[in-house]
Amino acid sequence: MLDNKTKRRGERRKDYVTFLAMGLFLFIVILELMLVTWLPRQLLNQNLWSRDVAIAELIDLEDSLRTNVKHQLKFKTKWDDGESKMALDCLNDIAKYLRQYRTKMSKDQISKLLVVLKKFEIRYFKWKDMRYCNTQETINIKPILETTLARYNNDTNRKSETEENNILFQD
Repeated sequence: MLDNKTKRRGERRKDYVTFLAMGLFLFIVILELMLVTWLPRQLLNQNLWSRDVAIAELIDLEDSLRTNVKHQLKFKTKWDDGESKMALDCLNDIAKYLRQYRTKMSKDQISKLLVVLKKFEIRYFKWKDMRYCNTQETINIKPILETTLARYNNDTNRKSETEENNILFQD
């Protein structure tokens, strides 16, 4: 038969190192389980936040463009003023749309609207440098009037000759 000493050699002694190893093992397993459940939720939440951040940046850009176009531009002509007023009307329409539909906008719509606003921003910086889209063209009407007058004179001369011929043949 086995005595107590032999029986004890096969048993693992329960001391503080064993408890520490088991505690660390359990801690790591629990931490991994938390990571497996927490990480997907965090990524989903981050995607939601990225959409909200994109909308906030969109609204901020739109508001700054409206303010700049409305108050900070100086115009050379009424055509320049009309060009900026037309752009301001478009920006006001975009602002109304954003207020009404910002919660329902998809990421694709947000990116497309951001492209449009970036184009407005580029245009604004050109306006700031006094480079407008419109150009006032002048038309030289002298050659057109001379050609028209010459045709008219030719037609009038033909009519008067025809009338003279008609009068001669009637007598």
